[in-house]
Amino acid sequence: MLTVNEELSATSEELRTSLEELQAARLELEIQKDRLELIIEAANLGTWDWDMATDYTEYNERWATMLGYRLDEIPFQAQGFTDLLHPEDAARFALIFEQEKKGELLAFQEEIRLRTKSGEWKWILDTGKVFFDAHTQRPYRALGIHQDIDARKNAEALILRQNQELRLAKEELKTSNEKLLASLSELTAAQNLLQIQKEALEISEEKYRIVVETQADFVLLSEPNTRITFANQPLARALGTTTEAIYGLLWKDFAKPEDIVGIEQNIAQLSPENNLFIWENRDRRANGEWGWTQWLNQGIFNEEGKLTQLQSIGRDITALRAVQEALLQSEKEARLLARQYQSILDSQAVYVIKTDIEGRYTYINDYFRQCFGYQSFLIGQPSLETIVESDRQACIDTVILCIEKPELPHEVILCKLTETGEIKAGKWEFKGVLDEQGQVSEILCVGFDITAQVEALAHTQRLLDISSEQNTRLKSFTYIVSHNIRSHAANISGLLQLMLDSQEENEKQTYLEMLRSSANQLEETIFNLNEILSINENLSKPRHKKNLRAEVFKTLEILSGAILQHEAQIEVQVPEELSLAVISAYLDSILLNLLSNALKYRHPQRPPHIIVNAYQEGPYTVLQVQDNGLGIDLERHRDKLFGMYKTFHGNEDARGFGLFITKTQVEALGGRIEVESETGNGSLFKVYFYEEN
Repeated sequence: MLTVNEELSATSEELRTSLEELQAARLELEIQKDRLELIIEAANLGTWDWDMATDYTEYNERWATMLGYRLDEIPFQAQGFTDLLHPEDAARFALIFEQEKKGELLAFQEEIRLRTKSGEWKWILDTGKVFFDAHTQRPYRALGIHQDIDARKNAEALILRQNQELRLAKEELKTSNEKLLASLSELTAAQNLLQIQKEALEISEEKYRIVVETQADFVLLSEPNTRITFANQPLARALGTTTEAIYGLLWKDFAKPEDIVGIEQNIAQLSPENNLFIWENRDRRANGEWGWTQWLNQGIFNEEGKLTQLQSIGRDITALRAVQEALLQSEKEARLLARQYQSILDSQAVYVIKTDIEGRYTYINDYFRQCFGYQSFLIGQPSLETIVESDRQACIDTVILCIEKPELPHEVILCKLTETGEIKAGKWEFKGVLDEQGQVSEILCVGFDITAQVEALAHTQRLLDISSEQNTRLKSFTYIVSHNIRSHAANISGLLQLMLDSQEENEKQTYLEMLRSSANQLEETIFNLNEILSINENLSKPRHKKNLRAEVFKTLEILSGAILQHEAQIEVQVPEELSLAVISAYLDSILLNLLSNALKYRHPQRPPHIIVNAYQEGPYTVLQVQDNGLGIDLERHRDKLFGMYKTFHGNEDARGFGLFITKTQVEALGGRIEVESETGNGSLFKVYFYEEN
């Protein structure tokens, strides 16, 4: 039987042995902890440790530098983290915090945006695990890591913005990204497991090796001269060899030769302060083709600042580079094609516009803007508002045809308003544009200016109308020539015979006076007829610019005696700058006839009041002469108002020739004359002088 001292000695020996074993285990765990820290540092991960009881959170240096901060600038409370969250992510993460505190969440992985020190938003992959008290089963601690995924998120956003022609490539890229995300998730899960186990110091080197060998990314350790000391299985499989065969090789043994210079330059620039660089190079794969790998390289330096090792984590970006190159080429070609089409559209003297199915403008080319004066604010506005009201139904009918028969172009002539209110005519071709579902989503409208042709056609029609009227007047003129001159000749012939047959001197003298009167009337008739004939002969004379206001005052000066005699009130409202290109004699005659008539046919019970004004109306300069005189019964006399030798008031000096001459002269100048009148209330004459461009 052992004595008490012997038992104590045995117990002491057992304790010493246990202590040695515990110290050995702790040393081993410290070694594993160092390895874990190297792995985390190589993977460029940020770590956080949240004590729920004290709300104290501990971060590593990389967690802070990832966001551009120093570690001492980060508050060590959970609120400091939530203050950096993007508003769109805050509500979602508040729910995660609440679930963690209640013990409803064991682990989580979220992509979030955090505000950097510069104010920008950076995407972070946040992975965490919650620990529970073994006795109370309540959560007391949460651990996690942060991984910078900003570049990947930006690349995903870029890929989503590509055109439809690359949909297949996008799907392949999406599949590749999903595989990459899955690989990253596997790596993150492994790293999270390592991070969590670090606190308990329970990880072993074998577990670490399993994680490294089973995750999808490449892991490579090498000497400063790039001689490889470790490579994982994914890299060996990609290169079509074994890990053992890779050991001892240099990077240049499998990387493309022209990429080696850049690699060596980056290595040469490493320093303890700047110990990271990212590099993309090509390497020959198991299938004999060149693949792309993106490497995150970290230089390890000793206490003397000498580079001792390169730790590299790589991922296969062959598919991503192929898609990026295809996207760049497609974007380049699309931009070139767009510039070519835009140049063609803008250099052509045609209008090109598009509207949506509701008729709102979605596109107008530069030529349309230049011709109509509209700027970009027209986009989104109803197109019918720029079309003259009389043509809107024709536009609507044509759009309906485009919807019913989108495969055919449909023509229509429309008059549109410029920004200044000018009307321009255009010949348009409408065609429906189909969307992906085969439905008409837009109307493409291509047109060209036919304003000059329309105006020329209208002018031609006016000339035809004038010719028709002139033919009518020609018949009247022929009748006058044949009737009036024959009557005068017969009268003279008869008087001559009577004078020859007469024996009395007194009687002969009477016949002679009558003969002289008839001769004078014949002379007047011939003069009037010659005046009419001279109008068309004078058309070959050149036109001269005349200031209309000055010409009006010149005519009023000629009539000044009658104006004073009848105490007439004259108002001249003609703009001072208004000029006309006319045959001077015609303008003098027109003004004299209209103003003298306004005085001649004054109302007996009131003094004459004459208003003369002028204004522009399209291609016409309009002269208005308004009086308060006797007026004309247009219901009775409209058709013969401008006829030769037509009088309406019984004035002794009225010849019925002035308005006939005025109308003939106005029409000879390419214009027209209109009248508004009411018996006893005066008349308004409008003369439209046609101004040729």
